[in-house]
Amino acid sequence: MVVVSAGGEEGYTVTRDAVMDEKKFMNNHEEADTMMIFHLKLMLGVFRNVTVVCDDTDVLVLLIYFTDEWRNNIDIRMYTKQQYIPISKMAEELGSSRCMGLIGLHCISGCDTVGSLSTVTKCKAYKGQTEDLQLLGTSKFTSPSSLHSFIYTVYGASDCEGDLDQLQYLLICERGLTGRTLPPKDEDFALHCARANTQATLWKQADVQVMELPDPLECGWKKNSEGMYVPMYNSSTGRKVHLTSCQCTTGCDTQRCTCRRNSEGCSDVCRCRGCNNQ
Repeated sequence: MVVVSAGGEEGYTVTRDAVMDEKKFMNNHEEADTMMIFHLKLMLGVFRNVTVVCDDTDVLVLLIYFTDEWRNNIDIRMYTKQQYIPISKMAEELGSSRCMGLIGLHCISGCDTVGSLSTVTKCKAYKGQTEDLQLLGTSKFTSPSSLHSFIYTVYGASDCEGDLDQLQYLLICERGLTGRTLPPKDEDFALHCARANTQATLWKQADVQVMELPDPLECGWKKNSEGMYVPMYNSSTGRKVHLTSCQCTTGCDTQRCTCRRNSEGCSDVCRCRGCNNQ
């Protein structure tokens, strides 16, 4: 039996007769999740069947992505507390296109280091994924606007044109959505994309020995008073927007009109008819 003990700066192979220093296991990874992928790649040259014992969604996503990318005949499985997950079979059934976008999809819809999009579940994000998600974590990702079609789809407005502020306007006026049910504004989504792209960049380097580590301060994070990295948000994030609307049928001439009662003019959100309070 051979036992391998490896961390970031040290790696040893332990047998019954000797302990050998293994330079090939040394790396600059900061996450255990990526170290597992790096060690797995080293093992694939020796073993034909590998089981990764872990109960973590991030690791599951990484395993499926790299199983498709390596394209070898190794049977890879993942064992959680409940079951064995056939990673190789899952990657084959998903197809290369979906596997390639899986890391980007997981990062943009929320993971351990990146917040989620309001009201967008993993299932909804998976159903609405676009090929543009494959760009996250690569040099081809240049602008958050390339992911607008994904946002339009998951918020049920695939025919929308314009920026995310226009999408908010559409959802408010046509569907009456408010508050946390709305998508992020352009400024907030840009910061969200920066964080998601950074995490995707790290994860897509999981099978290399020396990663190129980006500076978090340039990628949507800042340091708090305790020196810890925290997400950066636009100054207007979290402000409540009060929308007054009415459904008058008598011209909005009296105080029965909610808008007039609040000294406001009627807007596109209103469903009134024959309005005299524009």
